[in-house]
Amino acid sequence: MIHKEYYILQKLQIVILISVLMSLSITASPVPDLKTWHLDEGQDKHRFIIEAKGEFRLGFVRSMNYGLSEWYDLKFDPEAKSNLTRRDLGESANGFQGALFNQVINPYDVIAHIGLAGTRFKDEPRSFTVIENTPRRVIVEASYFPMLSAIVTKDFKLTTRYVIYPTGRIYIHNTMTFLKDYTLTTWRHATVSLGDPQHYAYGTKEEGLVEVIADNTLRNSKAKWIPGSLKNMLLLQPKWNTWLILDNTETELTLAKKIGGKDSLKSGSYQIGSHETVYGWLRGNNNTNPASWSKDESKYCFTYWDKTTPSPFSDYARASILLVPSPDNPIKGTSLLHSWLGFKRHYFGGDFKISRKKGEKIHQNYLIQIGEENSELLPDIRSKEVGDVYAESYLNPQAGLSFDRLDGAYLVDLNTDIEIPVLGHYPKPVLICRNSKNPPAIYKQGKLLISGTDYLLIQIEQSYLIQCLEDWNTGDIYKIQAK
Repeated sequence: MIHKEYYILQKLQIVILISVLMSLSITASPVPDLKTWHLDEGQDKHRFIIEAKGEFRLGFVRSMNYGLSEWYDLKFDPEAKSNLTRRDLGESANGFQGALFNQVINPYDVIAHIGLAGTRFKDEPRSFTVIENTPRRVIVEASYFPMLSAIVTKDFKLTTRYVIYPTGRIYIHNTMTFLKDYTLTTWRHATVSLGDPQHYAYGTKEEGLVEVIADNTLRNSKAKWIPGSLKNMLLLQPKWNTWLILDNTETELTLAKKIGGKDSLKSGSYQIGSHETVYGWLRGNNNTNPASWSKDESKYCFTYWDKTTPSPFSDYARASILLVPSPDNPIKGTSLLHSWLGFKRHYFGGDFKISRKKGEKIHQNYLIQIGEENSELLPDIRSKEVGDVYAESYLNPQAGLSFDRLDGAYLVDLNTDIEIPVLGHYPKPVLICRNSKNPPAIYKQGKLLISGTDYLLIQIEQSYLIQCLEDWNTGDIYKIQAK
């Protein structure tokens, strides 16, 4: 009898253990910890890596002036083999500018993050500091001078601070410090710079001679094209006369609509290149998608891979990225496009005459949201509807709370209990609770939320960082209570 009861007790303990384990697996956080490590620290090849397991990996690279110049989509590329900022086409040293946040500045067209920082200018001064390093948030800061060709501009210095969350949100604070009286003439102050292995800009795929054999048909009798392989590429003739290619055979091109220029189709020289808004990385904003001219200035821009891109690049990337400048930035401009062989830019900025005295500074803030297809955590940013949700949560934060655009968090001083009637849609927000000796209690609709299940909590110095695991939605009422 005793043995039978003991056996039953054992079975009961096993059932309870299985139940607990299943419960833990069900309530496990959908927001992973951040992990970091250095590679080749103290050397010219130094890289600082930040990873959210199964979601993304980022790398700050010394040989790119400590730019955020590595980006891996771990949902699609779990072994991190494809750095989406890399450039596969072209050999010009000035062309290697991959970074999720870059800057282009005139005079001299100097670049913040460029491969020359690891070759010709590898001994120029730059610094990289890890300010905060926790599973919930990593803060780093890089300081450097921009460069191009044989020039390093030291009339001003750039300092860029990044706050990275495991939700794929990156908050950027960029400072331009003037080291002497100086005037800028162009500042592309926030530039997403990505390699595009199928992009032949400016007629760089091929050139030759053609004859017109019909109103919209050309022949190159020496050509050996793969039928259909040039569809949606561009035919260029002198004086920037440009047509979209509708189709092709081994020797003939059939043209669709004219894209630019005033002259009619002629026999003679031609070039074939890529269309700016067809195939590869497509670029959109809150006004148009893919991006085209709009009378209204853009509030944000986003970039994603075109799924109709022909083989072998049809499935090159499933990631996306959103860039949102703060409405408080002193230097603005709308979103614009630029590309060259094997590379595309999507940026905010323009031609400004910006004069400052020695010692003055310009401060700018931004949000970057990384996106991934098929992720439960990260958004798939391919449309205005998705972009709006994440951009608006930054541009128009929850009323009644202090939102710090520097760190991307709501600041809550717990001198008294706080009630928050939510007035919008805010994806998995972060709160910094100050003046609380103990972790605060959090209620939603009067129900006590559980740390580790409904939110993640970590103490940072004298504050508590709370990472919400659910979106805030209109009608929710949260209460934060000091203990």
